[in-house]
Amino acid sequence: MLTALSFLGTGNYRPTTYVLGEKRCSTHLFPVAMKSFFNPERLLVVMTREAEDKYGKELEEVCSYQPVRIPSGKNENELWAMFSEIASAISENVDMVIDITHGFRSQPMFALAAAVYLQAVKEVKVQGLYYGAFEAKDTESNETPVFDMTPVLHLMAWSSATESYGRGDAAPLKQLLDDIHRYTYTNPAAEVKSVALSRVGSSLNDLSQALNVIRPQEALNSAQVLVDRLEKVETDLISLPQTRPLAFLMDRIREDTLALAGADGELFSPAGFAAQAAMIDRYLKSGQVAQALTLAREAVVSRVAVEKKVENVDDQKCRTVAEQWLYEIGCKKKEKEQLSERHAQLGDLWNSLGDVRNDIDHAGMRKSRLSARKMYERADEVCKMAMEWISSASVIE
Repeated sequence: MLTALSFLGTGNYRPTTYVLGEKRCSTHLFPVAMKSFFNPERLLVVMTREAEDKYGKELEEVCSYQPVRIPSGKNENELWAMFSEIASAISENVDMVIDITHGFRSQPMFALAAAVYLQAVKEVKVQGLYYGAFEAKDTESNETPVFDMTPVLHLMAWSSATESYGRGDAAPLKQLLDDIHRYTYTNPAAEVKSVALSRVGSSLNDLSQALNVIRPQEALNSAQVLVDRLEKVETDLISLPQTRPLAFLMDRIREDTLALAGADGELFSPAGFAAQAAMIDRYLKSGQVAQALTLAREAVVSRVAVEKKVENVDDQKCRTVAEQWLYEIGCKKKEKEQLSERHAQLGDLWNSLGDVRNDIDHAGMRKSRLSARKMYERADEVCKMAMEWISSASVIE
């Protein structure tokens, strides 16, 4: 079901022929053109009482529509009332096109904000945003071009996807890159075809998924693949205007990826431990404290296992050698037995990692549970200590 959202103000609108591609519609009220261009099942026309008094009956004579009555937006309360009226009028799970031609003051901005919000809340799919540019009218033919402002929606989608990427979820970014890649191959008007957008999106998503379920070896492998693909995507960034938001994100993606790819897939090498420290740091910055604590604990075990020359560091049975040693150090620290300064510090770290991680894993079902706020603070402190230890020259000496 296609819904069109349009506006009416109180301006003195003059007759013109609106032109959208091969379509034409002669009118002075743009909602009429929206009806003609898109033939929506519902035409919602946002208007104040003054606008309805001036144009309501005239519009009703030429096309059917549903009025969305709003206040004029003179203060903050009226602005939020405007938002509520527009949002309430839009049904769930509909396809939608929006026109902002006759919007007055902040009306188009609030309509757009409402539509973007409802994409998440009501699963609305906004397919296009249009503006009849009367100021660009051809005076000889009296034809007015209709500008496709849909890239504004795409920019908002880029903003949301970038925010998701910062929280550790690259799926929305992958979807955007897939959409652009597909467009260049399926749209006859596309002059240039994408070289690597879809593959970069897949690699970004592979990396974020590996990190989200704490698969450090997979993360290193995905990072290495992504580095290679990032080099190839430069051609797309130059030739495809739709990718310009990605160009501004590239430095951040490269920095994040190179911090992991530098290990060359070797998880338990010095570079590999540096990469694991970078993963822990990434978790902390994105608020993924449970992942940060889990990897920090396992990375400390791995670091001790390497120094004890355990053959299969990623085998659970083999790791017990390192875990037992750490357990003994932790117990001695608790019992205040004589330890070297370094071992005493490591005992503290091991005990703290266990306490904080167990508090999360057991959902706070303990008498000594930390509050959520305190958990974030303590996790940050303990994980940063672990990052220093796994990156040090020696742990057990």
